[in-house]
Amino acid sequence: MSVERQLTEVKAQLDKIVSRLDDLVVLEAKHDNTVEAVNRCHKRVDKLELKVEELAKEAAANTFLTRIGERIGWIVMSAGVGLVAYFIR
Repeated sequence: MSVERQLTEVKAQLDKIVSRLDDLVVLEAKHDNTVEAVNRCHKRVDKLELKVEELAKEAAANTFLTRIGERIGWIVMSAGVGLVAYFIR
């Protein structure tokens, strides 16, 4: 083989390597963008988890107050029915 032919083959191989490296650079950029997007999603999910925990606490407090209000309502209604029955008699 002549030296020129060998150099041509080496050049061709180097061109292939450069092409593959360019592909790797593009893939790395896509990967970085994907990682950033995933990190943003995780931050948003963390914020939403905190809101859900706060809402769960508020719901528990509201449920307690609702139960107390319902009991008071039934007591008042029972007393009213008792008074009506008392006055009717």
